[in-house]
Amino acid sequence: MNMDPRKFPNKEFSFFCEFQVAFELQERGWQVYQPLIDRYIDLIAVKNGNYRTIQVKSSRIENTDNGYESYGLTMKPKDLFHDVRHFFIWVFLDTNSIFHYFILNVKDFIDIRYYKLPPNNRRKYPSLLMRDEWRWGTDRLHPHRFIKIEDNKKIDDWRVEGVKINEYKDKWEKFDSVINEESYNKYCFEATEICEFWRKADKEVINIWKKNNEKAEKILKNYPDIYEKAKKLLKEVAEEDEGIIDAHLIRLTQEDANRIFEETTENWEVFLPLQSTDHVLLFKPICSKCEKYWNTSLKECFYCKTKYFRVRVCENKNCGKLYAENVKPRQRCDCGGNIVKKCINCGAIEKDRKRVFVPITFCWYCGNRQNKFEFKKIYLKR
Repeated sequence: MNMDPRKFPNKEFSFFCEFQVAFELQERGWQVYQPLIDRYIDLIAVKNGNYRTIQVKSSRIENTDNGYESYGLTMKPKDLFHDVRHFFIWVFLDTNSIFHYFILNVKDFIDIRYYKLPPNNRRKYPSLLMRDEWRWGTDRLHPHRFIKIEDNKKIDDWRVEGVKINEYKDKWEKFDSVINEESYNKYCFEATEICEFWRKADKEVINIWKKNNEKAEKILKNYPDIYEKAKKLLKEVAEEDEGIIDAHLIRLTQEDANRIFEETTENWEVFLPLQSTDHVLLFKPICSKCEKYWNTSLKECFYCKTKYFRVRVCENKNCGKLYAENVKPRQRCDCGGNIVKKCINCGAIEKDRKRVFVPITFCWYCGNRQNKFEFKKIYLKR
């Protein structure tokens, strides 16, 4: 059968690439799981009690006009988990329908966007992850493939923003490597925080975080009705790009399904095996200190780290009245002022291309600045 994945619709192409990665991992002895509901982790691989979470980013050729192949993919702030078992796999399909795989951990990605960047006087910040595009989730990467001929041999030279990435190509053995670091959180902060103070995770930083949030909550409690609405809205926070329930569901009995879905009330995400097995896998990102759920949909102010309580504020400085986030579009304050997305503490306003609220970098509950992953299995009774 002659199949050309280049002609697949976008979503089908994306899913097809995830399956290609899954099959590559299976060939290397990994048990692979897919999410029951697609949020942000595309695959989990398990071998000999070792877990690896994977986000697959795929692309076909976008342009060849400049003498090289250009591909495209988008990475977002919520992708930067601190757990050292988290990986990105970039999948590029060339004109000959050949797949090219690049295996990166979180530190590798930060190297590409920060530590290994060649000098450039036109660049406003030393890291590309400090730009507004990154905070907006519209940071488009354009990997280039230059094909050279040396001694009658074709040599690929892969680059992103001038950074060579050949060293990550087909490095499947990274999944088996012993991981010596506890967390990648310090690299994440160094690469994304513009203010040097927020690149730390010590007691002084956490104390300032607490003071900022105590001040914001005090202001919010002056509006009891809005405070109650905000708490309800925060409970309803959901991922933006959730996928549909996977067809694996048909293999479950009603009793098994009841047991599995009951776990989701504790924020466990369900992953089902590609191959037949006697269990399903549960996954949850948690705070490394208090071990409460680390919800990547919760936001904080990028500038002062105050929680985004899902309220809006009258832009009039003499008013400052609070409204629930779900206020009607174009509604104005009683004073006639605009109702805007504004930090209660520092007053930063999110509008035009200025992104103020980003995924949390502090635990919502205790202020710790490190997340990690938790896994467990549920054995099926059928």
